[in-house]
Amino acid sequence: MNAATQDVPTLISAESLATRQKALGALLLCILVLLVAVDFRAPTFIDEGLTMVEVAGQEAQPFPTGVRRTDDLRDMRLESNAPLSEVLQSLGRVDRHPPLYYVLLWTWTRLTGLGLYACRALSVAFLIATIYLYAKWMRSVLHTAIFAFSPLTLLFGTIARSYMLAVFFTVLTLYLLDSAVRKRPWAPIAAAISGAAAVWCHYFAAFPIVIAFSGLLVLHWRNERSRLIRSLGLFALLIAPAMWRASTQASTATPTVYKGWPTIYEIVRSFLRAPVNAFQLFPGPLDLVFSALFLAVLAGAAWTFRRRSPRVQISLVILLVHALMLILISAAKHQSLSTPRYLGLVSPFYCILIADAVTRAKRFRRAATIFVFVAIAGSSTLEAGKLFHIGKLQQQVFGRKPSRTLIVAGGGMMKWAMPETLVSDLPRETSFLVLQSPQDIRSAVALLGTYEKTFFCPTPEDTHIEGYDRFSSLFPPPRTRLFREFYCSARPAE
Repeated sequence: MNAATQDVPTLISAESLATRQKALGALLLCILVLLVAVDFRAPTFIDEGLTMVEVAGQEAQPFPTGVRRTDDLRDMRLESNAPLSEVLQSLGRVDRHPPLYYVLLWTWTRLTGLGLYACRALSVAFLIATIYLYAKWMRSVLHTAIFAFSPLTLLFGTIARSYMLAVFFTVLTLYLLDSAVRKRPWAPIAAAISGAAAVWCHYFAAFPIVIAFSGLLVLHWRNERSRLIRSLGLFALLIAPAMWRASTQASTATPTVYKGWPTIYEIVRSFLRAPVNAFQLFPGPLDLVFSALFLAVLAGAAWTFRRRSPRVQISLVILLVHALMLILISAAKHQSLSTPRYLGLVSPFYCILIADAVTRAKRFRRAATIFVFVAIAGSSTLEAGKLFHIGKLQQQVFGRKPSRTLIVAGGGMMKWAMPETLVSDLPRETSFLVLQSPQDIRSAVALLGTYEKTFFCPTPEDTHIEGYDRFSSLFPPPRTRLFREFYCSARPAE
């Protein structure tokens, strides 16, 4: 009787714990869905205009001159139907990414139609698939939650770019290589094909995949040598055309802003803040704290390298080599590869190291888990809140009498399809003008009194145009962040 009485509280406690865990899981899933929905509806990312221009087959065509209505520009530049052969011929002129993503996106848009949200939907589909695959690979709720709420994961999963597809194939390759170690004979060949697909989405995906193959080859030299060598050879054969294509593209769309040691410092700082504060939303002291903590995670993993699991060892090497390659490529190409987009490709390996550090906290594991998750999910929430605010501001500013609104963009935006990035966010009835010549500036000045409100979005590279300084002085600060990447100032009609 006493034994039965003692068992009842234990059973109730276990059921209660399971119920709370399910409720917490449902809550986190709802939060994740909400973050994805907000990011999906966010203003256009700076490179998404280029994606839409290229898949519409318009990248090789010059941007129209003079004042144009936004709906005409969208129909002409963003929603034009082009054959796949024309899309592939224009690739490499500016974007210089491998073609696999554009082939899939072109096929996708034949079914869904063109437009920003149609293009983003493909990335969201691969985001869901990647989180599911990562969960199967890790078999850990902690690993999966950190990866799913990572600001880099949510960024890549909700923009119309090739990054999420590259991450999907990278995770698939690592999952298949783990399967190969578990004696699945078909897995090494499948991993080679998947790894090649990742490289054909983004050239930088070659770094983690080569390291993963090499690491497993060293770890399983005695038992799996022949299978892994054959699959590595197949992988090299499949990516050879992509690597040759990359080597022939001497210049890229990335601006030449390499400044020696300052650029190296920027890359290192970006590398250290990427897991939590990728978008620099936390204040300086907190940013330093998060960077220092991740540096401690790296140092601890390196110090106890031999005692770590193979998965953690390979992840550490991938991260360090990736950061080193960004520095070397920046120096060789005279560029600055310090933005988060170049680090998001290795976001799964960031998450592996962080989750491993949390599990090693032992007595402080619960506190470490809460701290890490709040920091990472908080960063993603802040980014979503910022984008939501910009979107609401656009509706308030441009939604009132859009037909009586003129947006003037600086001529420096002619690079990388920046005008299309702005056009994608504007109501269809607005008017749009890019300052490409002194005549455009004279036209803009003459139109100031004819529109109810005029917005000017400058860039630092506009000053070579005759009359630019005088026109810019008509739009004094402060400037407001009306677009995801650009600030604008307004001038009401006189």
